[in-house]
Amino acid sequence: MKDRCVRVVGVWALVAALTGCRGTNADAEHGGASAARTPSGVEVEVLPAGAGPGSSAGAGAERNGGTSAPTPEASPDTGLRELFPGVRADLRAHVVEFDARVSPMMVGDDKAPVIFLEVICCTPNTREHESLLVTNAKPSLIHAALLAAGFKPGAPGGWKFENEQIVGVPPTGDGLRITFGYTGRDGHEQQADPGAWVVNLATREPIVPKGTPARFVFAGSKIIERAGEGAVYDADGSGQVIGLHTFGSEVIAWPKTMHHEAQVQAPEWVADLDSMPPAGTVVKVRITGAP
Repeated sequence: MKDRCVRVVGVWALVAALTGCRGTNADAEHGGASAARTPSGVEVEVLPAGAGPGSSAGAGAERNGGTSAPTPEASPDTGLRELFPGVRADLRAHVVEFDARVSPMMVGDDKAPVIFLEVICCTPNTREHESLLVTNAKPSLIHAALLAAGFKPGAPGGWKFENEQIVGVPPTGDGLRITFGYTGRDGHEQQADPGAWVVNLATREPIVPKGTPARFVFAGSKIIERAGEGAVYDADGSGQVIGLHTFGSEVIAWPKTMHHEAQVQAPEWVADLDSMPPAGTVVKVRITGAP
């Protein structure tokens, strides 16, 4: 794929936010624009601080360690443009959208083992067996689109030992709202919140109260060193685009830590197949800001 240049207006700390990206910052040091490159080779133009929405649209209460997400404008549909294959954005309205499908493993079978969810959305050949959705969109390009739309990443969640116990370290980053758009069984367009598709196995209660939008954070994954490859964007290998349990490589993370090892924390969340469209259904994953 040829390098694409995305003009970014008002992304306050883009060079730092494009974790691990290489580019020149000499111009930025002199008050001009500079170029940063994602691990996928996508070039993003970096404008100096205060050049765009970062100086005005980012107003509001600070959260997650001092970051603040822009508030999306109404009716952003007409402004969506493809930035990368399968990834669209409306930069003015601060909206990112990418294509996915319901995982082929999301099929009801009373004789089959219980499938506990650990991921909301993954890439192919990674975690389809425990994910609601699968996307061909590259995680690092979704990250780049979120940056271009004005969102600021934080860090994925993790774990530490404290008083001889494993303690979760919550992820940080701008708050995000995610909406699933798809064609229902009746042929009409439907909208769903991810929280409505995730229920407790024992109680069948959704992971968030009914009618309450689920809130995620732009954790931003991380750059790791991989033998023979050098520095790479972790989520491009792990496939974890939108996380539920805390693996530490998610682009977008569930705000509360949940361990993925059953011996550490008993699994409890499963897909509510009655609320979901059939496996293979095309889903548009739309991302906007959340307080």
